[in-house]
Amino acid sequence: MSIKLANITTSVEKISDVIESIEKYRYKYNVKIVGVPQQTDLEASQTTANLCLKLFHSKGVTQISLLVLLL
Repeated sequence: MSIKLANITTSVEKISDVIESIEKYRYKYNVKIVGVPQQTDLEASQTTANLCLKLFHSKGVTQISLLVLLL
């Protein structure tokens, strides 16, 4: 019984490590822009991306596109 418990514990730890790794990678390239009002509660990703493009362009960043934003 203790061997099975040890195996389960090891498996859970491995799964936990993989989940943590995925979460770190997922947040690695996120940018949080503060002070931009949300237009609706369920704002579409396209709406958010267009808003980001407008923000970047207004700051003089012209070498950016939706392709870059969505990668």
